[in-house]
Amino acid sequence: MINRQTLTLFLAIFLLPALTWADAFSPMGTRWPAGVKKTLVGNSTTLFGANGDILAAYPKGAFQTTAPASIRLNAPEGIATLDYLEIGGDKYIIAACGTGGLQVVKFDGTSFTLHGDAVVTESTHPRKDNPSPAVLNIAGCVGFEARGAHLIATIDNNFGYRVFKFTTTPSLEEVARQELSRDLYTMLVDIDRWNKEPGHDCILTVAQNREMGLLDITKGIHDQWEIKGLGKLTFDIPNLPSTALLYMSTLTLRVADDTAHVVENSMGHFLSFGIQGTPPYLSQTYPIADSDGITLGYPLDLSMGGAYACITTLADNNDNPPGVQVMKLANKAVVGTLAQEGAGAVHQTDATTLFLMDIKSGLSKISLVPPGSPAQGPHVATPFAVDELLARENHLFFVDGLDSDKAGVRVMDILNATQPKCVFFGPTNGRACDLAVDKDFYRLFVADKSEGVYCYSMNSDFVSSPDDLDNPEPPSPIAPLPLATLGIEHFDGESPLSITVSSKNHGGVNTDYLHVLTEGGKLFSFPLPVPLGSPQIHTIDTDESVDFVDLPGTPKTVEPFASDYLLVACGPQGLQVVDLFSNPDTPGTLSHAIEASHTAGLSNTVNVSSDGTRHACVADDGAGIVTLDLFADQNTPALITLAKKSSYTIDSGHVIDLFLTDNNNLYAVTDQSSDNLLILDMSDPSTPGLLSRETSPGSPRAIVAATTGGLSSDSPSLRAAYIADGQGGLTVRQTTNDDNSQEQVWHDDSSSCFIQTLR
Repeated sequence: MINRQTLTLFLAIFLLPALTWADAFSPMGTRWPAGVKKTLVGNSTTLFGANGDILAAYPKGAFQTTAPASIRLNAPEGIATLDYLEIGGDKYIIAACGTGGLQVVKFDGTSFTLHGDAVVTESTHPRKDNPSPAVLNIAGCVGFEARGAHLIATIDNNFGYRVFKFTTTPSLEEVARQELSRDLYTMLVDIDRWNKEPGHDCILTVAQNREMGLLDITKGIHDQWEIKGLGKLTFDIPNLPSTALLYMSTLTLRVADDTAHVVENSMGHFLSFGIQGTPPYLSQTYPIADSDGITLGYPLDLSMGGAYACITTLADNNDNPPGVQVMKLANKAVVGTLAQEGAGAVHQTDATTLFLMDIKSGLSKISLVPPGSPAQGPHVATPFAVDELLARENHLFFVDGLDSDKAGVRVMDILNATQPKCVFFGPTNGRACDLAVDKDFYRLFVADKSEGVYCYSMNSDFVSSPDDLDNPEPPSPIAPLPLATLGIEHFDGESPLSITVSSKNHGGVNTDYLHVLTEGGKLFSFPLPVPLGSPQIHTIDTDESVDFVDLPGTPKTVEPFASDYLLVACGPQGLQVVDLFSNPDTPGTLSHAIEASHTAGLSNTVNVSSDGTRHACVADDGAGIVTLDLFADQNTPALITLAKKSSYTIDSGHVIDLFLTDNNNLYAVTDQSSDNLLILDMSDPSTPGLLSRETSPGSPRAIVAATTGGLSSDSPSLRAAYIADGQGGLTVRQTTNDDNSQEQVWHDDSSSCFIQTLR
C-alpha cells in the first residue's frame, strides 16, 4: 500500500513537466577486452586464444569436441596480444596484459601454470622525469632469440620499448629499454620479429606517425644488453600527404620470411615492405609510387600462409562483405571471401586451415581448400562472455552466464568511460545470471543457477563478523567482501533466475529486501536487517522470508517499483504487479499479493524497466515495446491501475532487454541481425520516438547507460551505453555530444567499428 507522503510525491511528479534531453549513439566507442587482433597463436597441435582476461588452449585435432584448458590472468584492460614461445619442447604463451604487465604462462599439454617470477608489472627504470618505479602498460609483445638468449620485446604505452630476458626457471628480467618521447610512444601500435639469421632475430615496429623501425638487440662492452636501431622508414599511404599522421588508425604488422605486411584500418590500405640485413634495411615494395594499391573494408588482423594472406575486415568493400578476405600475395587480389560479421583475430599454421575469433560466436575453424572458396566449420564458444550487467555510480558489474570453472562476476571501473578496467573478479561455481545492489550501494548480490545467491559487502560498515575488518583491503566496490551465500535450498531447490533489491521505510528505519525469482516461477523475499552497533553485521533473515507461488504464466524478470511493489514480466500472462505489503494490518511485514495485471495486447513479456514513479516499459515478443501507465485511474491515484499508453514495434525479431534512464530515454536490445540497439524518446509515453539506432555484429544480450567522469572542474561528465555482447565482451558507446577530449579520450583500435552507425 502507498502512504500519504508517497501519494503527495506522485501527484507532485504528475504536475511537473517532463525533463529530457536526447541521447544518441555517437561514432566514438571502445570495447573490453581491448584486444581484438593478435590474440590467437599456436603450434601444429594446439591453438591458444585470449578473450577478455581468459587464456585458453584448444586441441586443433579435436577442436569442436574437447573442452579447452583455461586460466584467468590479471589483465585489467583484457589481454591485449599473445605470442608463442617454445624452448626445449616446453611451451610458453607470452601475454601483453596492459597495466597487468607482461605475463608468461607455461602449458604442459593439459593445463596452464603461471609462476610469480614470470609476471612483471612494474619497472625500476621509470621515465626520466619520474623517480618512482614505473607501472607497466604492456600493449604488445613478441618473443625472439638473440646472442644465445630468449628475449621478449614489448611496447610499453607509458614508456616506449622494454626488453626482458626469459629463462625456464621461469623468470623474467628487464635487460634493455628505450624511452621515447610522448609523441612517439603513444603512437607505437604493433611489433613483430624478423629472423636475420639462424639464432638471431631482430625486431620490427610500426607506428601511427607512419614510421617502421628495425631494431637489433646487442651487448655492449660491459656485457650490457642494448637496443640498437638499424633502419627506419617513413612509408607512403596512397592519396595521403606525406606529413599526415594516422591518429585514428590502427596498424597490424605481420612478418613472413623477408617481407613485412601491414594493414591500415581506417582507409583500408594493404602495404608491403622488404627487409634486409644491410642498409637501407627497409624498403616499401607495395603499393609502388603513384599507385593506389588495393583497399579493404576496415581490415583488422591478418595471417600469412604461403602464397596467400587472410585478412579480417569489419566493413564491406568492392562488393566483398565483411569477414575473412583471402588475398593472393603475388598480385594483391582478393580471390575468396567468407562472410562473417564481427571477425577479429586470425591464426594459421599452414596454408590449408585458418582459425578465426569473431565477437558473435567465438572461435571457428575455416578450410582454405581451395583458397577461392573458404568454408567455415562449427563455432566453439570461448570460456569468456558478458551476459548480464548493472551500473551504479562509477562502477559496472557483469556476469558471464557460463558453466565453467573460470566463470565469475567482474567489477569494472568506468570513471573514465573510454578506458574501462577490471578491478575485481569473484568466481562463481555455476551459471551466474543476474546481479543486484542495495539502495545505498553497500551490498552486491549475484544469482547463480547452481549455487543460489552470492552476497558481497562493498562497504566496511557491512561485514559478516568483526574479523572481516582485519582484511588487507576493507570492503569497497573494487574489493567486495564475500558474505553469506543463500543456497538453492532456500528457494525450494529451484535455480534463481532474476534478483532485485527494494527498500522501505518503517517507522523511520529503512529496511532492504532481497527478492529472488526462480526458474520455476516462484518469488522469494528476504528482509536484510542491519543490527545496531559498529561494525554492522550483515544478515539475511531467512526466518522471516516469504515465498509467493501464485505468479501466473512463465515469470522471466523482476524489478522493484516505488517501495511497495515488484513488476514481474510473466511471459504469456503479461505484466504482473506484486504488492509486497498487502496486509494493511501489518504494514511492516512482507505479505505478497497480486495488486494489478495487464495482458491485453501482450503475447510473451520477457523484460520490464520503469521510471520508478509512474510508467513502465515492457519488452514483449509479439508487441515490441509496450508502455504502461501504472496510475491510469486519476480518481484513485494511490492505487495501481494499469493502462496501455503506447507500443513501439520492430520490423522483425524480439526485444530482449530494456533500460529506462533518468532523462526519459529508453535503451533497448533486440535479437535482430541489424538495428539491434535502439534509443527511444519516452518524454511523452504515449508517443515514443526513435532517437538513434545501431547494429552490433555480436550477440547483444543486455544494455545499461551510465554517466561518469567529470574528472576535473572543467571536464564534463560523459554518458555512454554499456552493452553485454556475449562472446564479444563489453561494448561501450558514447551517447552524448559532450567534449571530453582533454581527459576522456577514445583510443580507437577498431573497437568502435564493432558497432556500425546506420543513418
